[in-house]
Amino acid sequence: MKKILCYIDELGSGGAERQITNLAVLLKGKGYDVDVFCYHPIYFYENALIKYHIPLIKKKLKKNNYLNKIRNTIEVLKRKNYDVVIAYSDGPVIIASLLKLLFPKLRVIVSERNTTQTLTLKTRLKFVLFNFADYIVANSYTQTNFIKTHYKSLRNKTYTITNYIDTEKFFPSALKKPHDRLNIIVVARHSKQKNVPTFIKAVEIAKNLGIKFHIDWYGDNGGGNKEKDELLVRQYNVEEFLSFFPSKSDIETSYRAADAFCLPSLYEGFPNVVCEAMASGLPVICSNVCDNPYLIEDCIGGFLFDPKDPYDIACKIKELSLLSTEERMKMGAVNRAKGEELFKASVFINKYTRLIENDI
Repeated sequence: MKKILCYIDELGSGGAERQITNLAVLLKGKGYDVDVFCYHPIYFYENALIKYHIPLIKKKLKKNNYLNKIRNTIEVLKRKNYDVVIAYSDGPVIIASLLKLLFPKLRVIVSERNTTQTLTLKTRLKFVLFNFADYIVANSYTQTNFIKTHYKSLRNKTYTITNYIDTEKFFPSALKKPHDRLNIIVVARHSKQKNVPTFIKAVEIAKNLGIKFHIDWYGDNGGGNKEKDELLVRQYNVEEFLSFFPSKSDIETSYRAADAFCLPSLYEGFPNVVCEAMASGLPVICSNVCDNPYLIEDCIGGFLFDPKDPYDIACKIKELSLLSTEERMKMGAVNRAKGEELFKASVFINKYTRLIENDI
């Protein structure tokens, strides 16, 4: 059976990290010899790998030293003579594509976990290097369309494989009791992409509309500044309506305790957390961007809003608050049924297996 290296920069609490961990576990279940390699010392999902006896190769490398990362990746590849490397995140996908030149027999599968917003020099370089990779996997239809539209040389090697969600781990609460306050959960890192300041303004507007609600936001810093976000909450005087918490490993329990889910991002790929919320039987309010409308049908599974308009976000919170418990549960049931079809492990792993075995 083939030896596979799952390669990512770190195993933090984000969606890409969760998905590559899921992939490693499912590949192990298929009988492959699987290792995971990351070069930044963040190991949020390490216990999941330990549970399934999947080795985690750890390196502690400086963030901006690409030559050191390349050298260490070469050492890892030589150590076990891998047949396949599956790379997630910009640094690893660039390095893996480049190293195809040194290891021509190595099957290189690179994955795009977000949608391209601007073509920076680094992004352009990444897509040029993708010509050396064997396959490109986008987890969103939006990114697949972007690549095929802008990079014709990559069309025939680009495929969409959307996220897998464990619907036995993420499942609806058996009973939602009616209560006066709408409890909403957000699961997202603090970053510019996640649109935190505009969302805080929306919370203030919703407060002034007289809505009874509370929002628990779970997430760590991810290119943003959690302390500044907390200061903004105090400046807008919405401490009673919005609370920030760190990431947690048992987030599924918080989904089940909530009445609804929200994700106010400016852009997304195929958002892992929206999928988890759907599997948990929650109605979802989220930005009308990228693949979100594919996941959430407006007024059926929740509500879509303009992420740049805080008043629109507040209005969707209000619309949700006006629904009865039964109406919200009906929306959640629609999402759960859709999720059971979209997020199957068999579909996810079989698509990857076909790329690994070159059976396309």
